[in-house]
Amino acid sequence: MDTAARPLSNLLILAMIIAPVAGVLSIRPNTPLSTATSSELQLNPYAAFPIPVDMKKLDFYVVTEYVTRKGEDLYSLYKKFGVEQYSIRSSNDLDFSTFSPETRLYLPNRQGTRYEVTEPESLKTISQRFSRGKQLGSVYEREILEANGYPLPNLRAEGYLFDKGNVLFLPIVRKQTGLGTPLVGPYRQTSSFGSRRHPVLGIKRKHSGLDLAKPHGSPVVPAREGVVTFAGWSGGYGNMIEIRHVLKGKNGSRILATRYGHLSKINVRVGQKVRLGQIIGRVGSTGISTGPHLHFEVRDEGGTANNPRKFL
Repeated sequence: MDTAARPLSNLLILAMIIAPVAGVLSIRPNTPLSTATSSELQLNPYAAFPIPVDMKKLDFYVVTEYVTRKGEDLYSLYKKFGVEQYSIRSSNDLDFSTFSPETRLYLPNRQGTRYEVTEPESLKTISQRFSRGKQLGSVYEREILEANGYPLPNLRAEGYLFDKGNVLFLPIVRKQTGLGTPLVGPYRQTSSFGSRRHPVLGIKRKHSGLDLAKPHGSPVVPAREGVVTFAGWSGGYGNMIEIRHVLKGKNGSRILATRYGHLSKINVRVGQKVRLGQIIGRVGSTGISTGPHLHFEVRDEGGTANNPRKFL
């Protein structure tokens, strides 16, 4: 922003503080707000707000950079700063709820996602990537522009393209990350991942997933979009479904497989692509089981079972 435009910027900042006006600020790690990103389209205000503890008090959208400390995870960040966990995952393309110390994260102060343009695309294209945009059309496009403080008339033009590297905050929506819960509504976890005494066999051995209790016939949904690689009877699993998922993140792609065991009914076939919310089967007690529940597993590309809680 040139010096001639700076007085106007200062007026905009003052207006934001006195009478709330939406505008995304991008703040540097673990320090008071002093500068913002230099996108030619974004408002680039200069102010002095304590962050990130107090950013929830602001009446406009803020996305701050934060460097994690030892022992912090998504839940502790939520408890500490009041930042919605799904919004953190989406803004950082996180497939895990845990991370190592000194991981640099973007923390938004409202529900939604930080979105960085990777190739020139229009506002409509960006909006249509999310179900809210598909449902609301131009209404959600206006929400995006207002959230980012962009002038409404010219950026709504059909042919306008945001450049690679432009950053937007998309309110309400989030990108798909990690794995979702494979059951609809509340459930009760009856067994965790790890060593346990088997309730039927009576011997101590590793439990390779989670046991999630629900009434017989309750719907089972995929934890993420993917392709069915197995659907049928599988020994102690009883009726079982396996789905292959491709997870894309900042460090490339990885393959995960999820398994859904003890089903009373299977609604999918091998090779079928499944979507979020689709009913793939029903809770049952087939195979080696003591009562109706879903046995849920997550396996990596090599077939090793991982604790599903790392992904959920």
